[in-house]
Amino acid sequence: MKNIKNRQGQIVPFKAEKISNAIQKSLLATGTEKDAAGVMSCALAGKVVERLQEKMKDTVPGVEDIQ
Repeated sequence: MKNIKNRQGQIVPFKAEKISNAIQKSLLATGTEKDAAGVMSCALAGKVVERLQEKMKDTVPGVEDIQ
């Protein structure tokens, strides 16, 4: 996946680390240790990207599609 449609409707480069960061923040907010949250967020973000690539093969997903 190369691009995503942002909330303003612009097509911008896709950054998987934004998904990982959001997941990590939520894990830390629930009391998960920092190191564990980092490992878990990377793994979960990878799964999210895989599912997006399967589900949205021929389209540019929007932010809401990912959330």
